[in-house]
Amino acid sequence: MKANGVAVETMRTSIFALSCQEYGISAKTGYKWKERFGVKVLAGMEEESRRPKSHSEQLAEEEVCEIVRLKLAHLSWGRARFAELYLRRHGEVASESTFKRVLERAGLTQRRRRRRAPEAGRLSSGREAAAVNEVWDGRF
Repeated sequence: MKANGVAVETMRTSIFALSCQEYGISAKTGYKWKERFGVKVLAGMEEESRRPKSHSEQLAEEEVCEIVRLKLAHLSWGRARFAELYLRRHGEVASESTFKRVLERAGLTQRRRRRRAPEAGRLSSGREAAAVNEVWDGRF
């Protein structure tokens, strides 16, 4: 693994930038690996997740609990109505899509059933003829 070689080499060498250049990595990456190696030893050389540890717009736990409490109090309401109620009670509100995600994670939503489209082109009233020529149709 290239990272292990760089980390071990840099611990021995005082000329850090030249070691990084020799292994074909930037000095910034080399310093990052050196810091990880100093803290976690060889485990620090493994690839880490690039996912952010937090999100600037992330809801606080209290807000999530309040949204769930509101839904449990008003099970038939939709997310737009919740957003309005939450706005009235707390002054600021997250987006409707945030309400949707919170309620889905809590298992408090139901998917809408798809309605079958009516058969196109039918002019029939659904009435059946009891005798000949009782029901007429305009199609030819």
